[in-house]
Amino acid sequence: MAPGGSTVFAVAGFMTCSSMMLVINKLAVHVLPYPMTVLALQLCSCAIGVRFVGLLGFIQMEGLRLEKVLQFGITPIAFLATLFANIKILQYTNVETFIMIRNATPLATSVLDWIFMGRMLPDSHSVLMLVFSLGGAAGYVSADNGFDMRAYSWAIGWLLIFLFDQIYIKHIISTVQMGNWDRVYYNNAISGFFALIYACVYENALARVHDGWVGDLPFGIAIVVVSCAMGTAMSYFAFLARDALSATSFTVVGNVCKVLSVLVNFFIWDKHASSTGLGWLALVIVGAGMYKQAPLRSQASDEKTKLLGDEKTKLLVKT
Repeated sequence: MAPGGSTVFAVAGFMTCSSMMLVINKLAVHVLPYPMTVLALQLCSCAIGVRFVGLLGFIQMEGLRLEKVLQFGITPIAFLATLFANIKILQYTNVETFIMIRNATPLATSVLDWIFMGRMLPDSHSVLMLVFSLGGAAGYVSADNGFDMRAYSWAIGWLLIFLFDQIYIKHIISTVQMGNWDRVYYNNAISGFFALIYACVYENALARVHDGWVGDLPFGIAIVVVSCAMGTAMSYFAFLARDALSATSFTVVGNVCKVLSVLVNFFIWDKHASSTGLGWLALVIVGAGMYKQAPLRSQASDEKTKLLGDEKTKLLVKT
């Protein structure tokens, strides 16, 4: 069944923001090399901005309520941990390495979807494409001349957190009734609070924002401001897309949209993969792009029942 207009809107918005956000974050931690300070600025500015626009009546949302905070659970903490590991990877390596790591996730996510979210396992074609993608990821690692153990150590931590994050947030979206702007506000306000505390204690955030910039100050401030605006848009479209797609499909979409990230990163500076690495990465993206979302087990059962019913009707008509 073809996706509806709202799904296309959500996926297109998420792909656009996600493609650009990875490169923007790489630039942001280059001009202000304090990852949690950058994250705190992005999360807190999003929460404050969304709340302000809500108070003006331009969007429908409610303030923080303890009942909803408890229902939202540890979603913001998992979200924050994923972002922090993400930005630490970008601090130590290039964008393509992170994209490769992301593309190692759909196989595991599809199994978690089957175990926890009532999905069928992917069909043989989709499994083959995911294995194809994983093979490209392995080839990329072998060609990664800029191998940095710190980056890959953070990658392992990111991978574990990400897999939990994908399934848990999908569960929360499916069970806790909230508007999309409410989800954005709750997620950014709560995670931003913890990020700000960490940034102040361990990175001396106030001093870093004052004198921790690298290179041209106006350019650096502009990059961080753009990253804050992109972070808000990314958060909005990410929750829309999570609601419309399975956890595995959301993961695959996030991987495929990184094609633009690779192109942008390749042209803006020299901190990118080698031509061999880019070739392996192309295999990763092609494999992920040809993945087909597995249906819910209940839907598959209903479709099978319908097909059996249609066949029975045809036999009765013939007789």
